[in-house]
Amino acid sequence: VLFQLEALAKSTDVKEKKFVFAHVLLPHSPYLFDADGRPLSREEQAAKPEEELYKDYIEFANKRISRLIDELLVKSKRPPVIIIQADEGFRYNAKSNAERYRKPGYMDLHYGILNAYYLPDRKASEVVYDSITPVNSLRAVFNAYFDADLEILEDENYMLLQKGQKIQGFKRVTDD
Repeated sequence: VLFQLEALAKSTDVKEKKFVFAHVLLPHSPYLFDADGRPLSREEQAAKPEEELYKDYIEFANKRISRLIDELLVKSKRPPVIIIQADEGFRYNAKSNAERYRKPGYMDLHYGILNAYYLPDRKASEVVYDSITPVNSLRAVFNAYFDADLEILEDENYMLLQKGQKIQGFKRVTDD
């Protein structure tokens, strides 16, 4: 995690035009750091409730990502387009899908992702919209900045259905 964030900060050293994509597992279990960035031992991780570990890891992630954005904005010759997007929200480490999905408010936690944009020289409302989902984020940005003319797809969320390691299919969970 730390190496990935440092490498992203160094992406401004590449002078050519570039598209940088990173999938950083932050915050993601195991929760490796406390809110101040101090590494946690396995014993410390086992002694705290998962919600507290997650909250502290979010605080750590927010500080590190804010620092990364500041570095990118200061070091970039041209203002960069920055998208920070979660691939999922909080997940309880339940034993089964059925147990997990019955928890009150779980779907809101799981599908209510962070989806933040820094869009220089544009009004955000001209590029993205409140209900945008990850399927359309790059499409909308590429259309706005590179005249890509990519189709905007229906914004939907699907839940993976599986038993053990075997995938059973997908269930649409988007609110109508």
